[in-house]
Amino acid sequence: MRELLNGHYITHKKSLLITGPTGSGKSWVANALGKQACRQKHSVQYWRTGRLLELLAQGRVDGSWLKYLQQLQRIQLLILDG
Repeated sequence: MRELLNGHYITHKKSLLITGPTGSGKSWVANALGKQACRQKHSVQYWRTGRLLELLAQGRVDGSWLKYLQQLQRIQLLILDG
């Protein structure tokens, strides 16, 4: 965990996948990493995966999905949960 808290995976544009059974603390770890990234002045967004997919699907209907994708590309740490 200490290795991740330094934020090098963000500055080096590396992906991080947190896996484990239900109730094992995956969301808690993601939240802790997000808070630390904010402290280090990185841009962070947290999304429930289903909600983000709904938003993008609606964006395909109304033509705004490209705008959403461009906004997401500017985020340094995007946390997708559940």
